[in-house]
Amino acid sequence: MRKSLLASAVAATMMAPMAQAITLMETEESKVSMYGRIVLQVVTTDETSEIEDNGSRIGFNISHKIGNDMTAYGRAEFRFKADERTTNNVFSDLRNTFVGVKGNFGDVRVGNFDSVYYSLVTSVFDVPEQSGYVTLDSGSRQSRGDTIAYMNSFGGLKVAVQAKHQPKDEAAGDSQKVSIAAAASYTMDIFTFGVGVNQDKEGMGSGNEVIGASLSVQAMDNLSVYGLFETQDENKDVMALGATFGYGKGDVYTQVAVENFDADGVDDRISYMLGANYKFSRKFYVFGEVFDTDEDGDNWEVTVGARLNF
Repeated sequence: MRKSLLASAVAATMMAPMAQAITLMETEESKVSMYGRIVLQVVTTDETSEIEDNGSRIGFNISHKIGNDMTAYGRAEFRFKADERTTNNVFSDLRNTFVGVKGNFGDVRVGNFDSVYYSLVTSVFDVPEQSGYVTLDSGSRQSRGDTIAYMNSFGGLKVAVQAKHQPKDEAAGDSQKVSIAAAASYTMDIFTFGVGVNQDKEGMGSGNEVIGASLSVQAMDNLSVYGLFETQDENKDVMALGATFGYGKGDVYTQVAVENFDADGVDDRISYMLGANYKFSRKFYVFGEVFDTDEDGDNWEVTVGARLNF
């Protein structure tokens, strides 16, 4: 049986440039490509309906062969709001912008990128377009800026470690700090297991480590099921289950998450979502999702939208 499709997606997130790119320039040694997406949706709750942008962006990948066994690469990615006209500050968010070198020794990058913990442990749950992805690290915890990471793969085993630097702040009386994260995943046949820890160092974060593990199973060629457990002292535990079913012209997916809070007087929370998409082509699809949580009563949300990749 083939390896998990979700595991392959995770590997691509860590080790390769963005897919579905348009080549702008290519020589024997260098390549520049552009990619992006426009995502617009209508979100309806018990109080209102609103047209929203959902992560529209444009980005550029650069690669340059240094030698037979080494390549320098970089990425610059910019988000914009596609749901309304903007004349100032058109690009609202600088995302995933970094430079790196990869070769037989592995892959080293520095800059602004998703955490290695997210990439190898929790990204398997990053399926919903809008709401329902519940985790202690969705990619930004002690990452996405002033960060250096090392990644490598050995057959089915992928390992990664990163360090985020916070400079000295004399005005606030803070010394410079470094917060460490490490993660690994292993794929064997239809199973992919991921485990990781994010230091979330005191003074930069909570001071309590985030520890998590995930398991995805390619139960059938078109069916993946996955589970997640995370814990952080003085915060909460997260337990989640999910599944994705490919029906030929798209996917149906669902997730359920339970959050157990450590703080007194804070009730545990259960959330769940169900979604589906229809793919007109490899680059264009429409989607619909329903989300609900028992936090402070009933908090349902319905989202319908469209996504165009380029």
